[in-house]
Amino acid sequence: MLIFLAIFAKGFYTTNNRMSLLNSFNCILIAAIGMNIIITSNIDVSTGALISVICIAAVGK
Repeated sequence: MLIFLAIFAKGFYTTNNRMSLLNSFNCILIAAIGMNIIITSNIDVSTGALISVICIAAVGK
């Protein structure tokens, strides 16, 4: 979808739009990376618990 929009939508692949997308999805990206590490190291932790810990850590900054 991003490739399609980058090719056909004018102004989609600008620096401001890319930064906006990264800011919108940063909590989900961090959770996905954390879940990938947890799954590959055979630790069973729920996704909800991981997201709550990430959100608490982000608020603490």
